[in-house]
Amino acid sequence: MKLSVFNKILIMLSLTSAVSINAAVKDINPKVWVFCGLMGDESYQLNASAIVNSLETSLTKRFQVKNEDLTILSTYNEGKANCNRENFVKELNEIDNTIRSGREVMIFFYGHANKSHGDIFFNIEGKDLSFTEIAKKIDATATAPVITWVSTEFSGSFTKPLSGFNRITLSADEERDDSLDPDFMMSVAKAFESDKFEAEEVQTVSVFDLLIESRAQLKLFCDAMEVEPLEESAVDGDGDGIASRTPIKDDSYPIETIGFNITKKLIKQKQEDGGRNRLHLAQK
Repeated sequence: MKLSVFNKILIMLSLTSAVSINAAVKDINPKVWVFCGLMGDESYQLNASAIVNSLETSLTKRFQVKNEDLTILSTYNEGKANCNRENFVKELNEIDNTIRSGREVMIFFYGHANKSHGDIFFNIEGKDLSFTEIAKKIDATATAPVITWVSTEFSGSFTKPLSGFNRITLSADEERDDSLDPDFMMSVAKAFESDKFEAEEVQTVSVFDLLIESRAQLKLFCDAMEVEPLEESAVDGDGDGIASRTPIKDDSYPIETIGFNITKKLIKQKQEDGGRNRLHLAQK
């Protein structure tokens, strides 16, 4: 699937212009969960491990997420709890409680989903959970933003169950019937660590900035691989359950006005480690 003219323009702007610091952007301090489900062959597992590590580094060293506010479930990352049913359900219940408390929440669902019996299943160790079941476990009324990034096959099918007031869902693509193995979480991880967001002191990066940079990173990746992108990320910003690749104002306004403070910590970290912690992928 080729990129739309709208997305090509956004990517060109993203690649050629500096990120604007929007004074109207509200800085949030979310509790964050990263769920990495079961993957396919070894190269996918290695890539999943690298992507999760990259997200952890960016979130804690750059986006000011405290270690105690970050939970990662992944079978492929040393020192992390497995993403099995018991742990998964436990953390979904904790997310629901956090939403009820009025705290901002950000969730990353990353894995190899599959379609069965009219629903999409996340693909975890033990008895699986469907998108519908997952959404029901975290359906508390949100008085603060709940931002969810979804990178799985059939990711667009997760938007409607997750929808609701104060809920923002960003997925690898719109809802579609065919199976797609997306590179969305790779491009999101690269956006979170992108040099575009280097700050002299403190800078606010909006969710919109991150989405557009993720699209730019996907284009760079596909150009390097000499392939056409098969996905176009979509966003439901107003919680109406409809994700769009070219969001209207109702969808774009929330992601333009919610963001995160970043610091120059990552600059120091990169100087110290020579870039060793940057995201590098195995060949699929």
